Amino acid sequence: MKPSTQLSGWAIPGCVAMALGMTLVAPVPAVAQPSQQIQLTQQSQPKRAAVKVYTHSSGAFSLIPPQGSQLAERQGALSVTIRSPKGYMISIQGGADRGDMTLAQRMAAFEEQNVGEGKRWPRKLGGRETQVNEYPAFEALYLSDTEAARATIIRVANIDYVFIFVAPPANYAAELGEYFAVMASFHPGGSVAPASAPAGHGQAAPPAQESERYGGAAPNAGRVMMFADADFGLTLNYPADWVANRSSRTSVLFSGREGTDAYYATVKLDRIAVPAHGDMNQSLMDVVGDLRHQINTGTRDPVFLLDRPHHHMHGGTELIGHEVLAAFTYRDQRFRRWIVVLPRPAMAEAYVWTYTAPDATFDKYREIASQMLDSLAISAPETAATKF
Repeated sequence: MKPSTQLSGWAIPGCVAMALGMTLVAPVPAVAQPSQQIQLTQQSQPKRAAVKVYTHSSGAFSLIPPQGSQLAERQGALSVTIRSPKGYMISIQGGADRGDMTLAQRMAAFEEQNVGEGKRWPRKLGGRETQVNEYPAFEALYLSDTEAARATIIRVANIDYVFIFVAPPANYAAELGEYFAVMASFHPGGSVAPASAPAGHGQAAPPAQESERYGGAAPNAGRVMMFADADFGLTLNYPADWVANRSSRTSVLFSGREGTDAYYATVKLDRIAVPAHGDMNQSLMDVVGDLRHQINTGTRDPVFLLDRPHHHMHGGTELIGHEVLAAFTYRDQRFRRWIVVLPRPAMAEAYVWTYTAPDATFDKYREIASQMLDSLAISAPETAATKF
């Protein structure tokens, strides 16, 4: 039975005008189990203080670990775990390269074991080919309620090295640079790490541009249109058989065509000003709190199924925002609403992305909504025509 209401969301208040082919026994162990004492060697580096270089006991690779970190090798394996007092972990494991598998296929094998409903990381945020130093690589991002993770497979001769960075979602962005520094210092087949990578600093080679995708088993998936607007400062892909309705210069609504089930599955984008008290994270939480309040006061029997940080990556841009999933009754019909709030870099603004659908068809169109969200690319502030 088709609903009588196309529920697109409420207005934003003016006052708030964010194994990959090899067997991985434990990608990143939950508790450190050192099997031997790790020795670090001192090396003088020109024009800076001496740094500590770690060389695996097999001699297969060396790297510069972050200052103050603890290292533990797993006995009998080409493996080491780095634990930082800042709360993040880096796991490195090597295994024989299988020439019949691409790096993307290796990552898919890893995800089969570790990613998905009921597994360590329920949600995949994106993946792409890239390069670390001069070596081909593939990376992907994952999220659970308690962990944000980045996995990178680096192919060196006949060995695939798997780097996994895990941090609490709230700290992920702040500590990511140390993970890049470890990868930048990675030196296979020798005992000397590159002199250009000081401990705790540095940057791996920038990732290759992520290729656009759209499709899959979801209804209406296939050919796409792109929404692009200077006022909004972003681009977003949507199905060619959906329609985009611009209600104002800061709001746009996407849905299937009238007369179809998809008409009642809506994706809404709002660009809003946020409270300017100097803390963007707090500003985003203010927005989230107001959206929760709207659901609590504007619907019946609301239930919040998800309320957590959200990591968004597209085309080399990484943003930490917040997401909420709620179920509620509106005009005697049950709906679900997925909200993602993202900051607009260097601006006192945020984007509110909202997918709403009747409970009976929410899962049917969720993949389309998810792919629309994945395609969202936020422009640099200076390219936008309008600033608040």
